Amino acid sequence: MSARMLVLVNAVAGTGSGPDAIGEAFARCDLTPTIRPLNEGTIARLARGEGDAWDVVVAAGGDGTVASVAHALIGRRAALGVLPTGTLNHFARDLGLPLELPAAVAAVRSGVVRVIDVGEVNGRIFINNSSVGLYPSLLQERDRERRTRGRRKYPAMAVAMARAVRRFPNHRVRLAIGGKRFAPLVPFVFVANNGYSWKHADFARRPNLDGGRLYCYVPPRSGRRAIARLMAAWLFDRVRHPEELVALPVERLQLDAAARSLAVALDGEVFELTPPLKFRIRHRALRVIVPDAA
Repeated sequence: MSARMLVLVNAVAGTGSGPDAIGEAFARCDLTPTIRPLNEGTIARLARGEGDAWDVVVAAGGDGTVASVAHALIGRRAALGVLPTGTLNHFARDLGLPLELPAAVAAVRSGVVRVIDVGEVNGRIFINNSSVGLYPSLLQERDRERRTRGRRKYPAMAVAMARAVRRFPNHRVRLAIGGKRFAPLVPFVFVANNGYSWKHADFARRPNLDGGRLYCYVPPRSGRRAIARLMAAWLFDRVRHPEELVALPVERLQLDAAARSLAVALDGEVFELTPPLKFRIRHRALRVIVPDAA
């Protein structure tokens, strides 16, 4: 692919691939893109219109990094390229992208543009999923452990999970879906950009990203043991059984709660949003580069 290309690098993402290593990988593919560090200024310039000055904007980082760049490119001419240098890289896996840096750069160079869906809640974009309740509280607890105790990411998450099981928080939420209203008492509500399949050997993946539906997942059982088992499966990317979650396919839904603000996880990053939370699918809103055979 011959194109005007901007690469935005989150050098603190999981693999720590910095601008020099990424520049060398592009040079081996005979490409000389403009490479910049990812920060609020670069994202703001893309959203204000710089996204129309490039053919391709490549996000080098994890899912949170990719989501922030994707948000800025909605409605812009530039296609999104992905170098999955984060820890889990769910979005890249679902797109069928290679996870090794040289192969990922080659995929950006020779790939094709595919148009996919994104989710939106109260004006914020998510490319994978959004959740309320247990998961954002785990992320906040994990980050406190890392900040105050200096723990690494996964040990900090294990500590956060153990504390969550002891506290076992349930939340009364009000859901409005397709003209029907529910008020379940649940530990979490999980909303995905298109639905997950449990047919893979070890993990849940989304078989397509252009189906035009959100999937709202809630647990049918809210007992401590069932939720602890589900949390462990989620932590280690081993959710295998669809009966562990009830799935509701929708184009829009609204979630409300008796709170002035709600901690909401969007692609692994936590934001404080004011309820009601208004979710919608934005069908075929994002242009993204994928391998030619994907």
